[in-house]
Amino acid sequence: IETASVNTKNQKRDDHLKNADFFNAKENPEIAFTSTKIAKKGDGLEVTGDLAMAGKKRAVTLHVEKVGEGEMYGKRLGYSTTFTIKRSEFGMNYGIDKNAHGDEVTLMIDLELVQPKK
Repeated sequence: IETASVNTKNQKRDDHLKNADFFNAKENPEIAFTSTKIAKKGDGLEVTGDLAMAGKKRAVTLHVEKVGEGEMYGKRLGYSTTFTIKRSEFGMNYGIDKNAHGDEVTLMIDLELVQPKK
């Protein structure tokens, strides 16, 4: 994800999120997840990998649930995961010490996979 693409529909807040208090977009232009292991768990998956953001990298394990499967303009599979990180682990401490902003952030990722046409 391009860090500069942050859009909360409030330019002043977006500019603050992009500065060194949070993502530091000039120094860290991307937020990235790189998987290192994928294991089947029932209908779902357990995906382990590295989450890189704001110049820091942390290992995370995601429990990914299969939420759909079907045929619509090709075979499709849907997956979803929700997990929580501590932004302080990525060096984003702004507002935490005065309880102005929480440390834990919940991330939700939905993914649709489409089989390529032959």
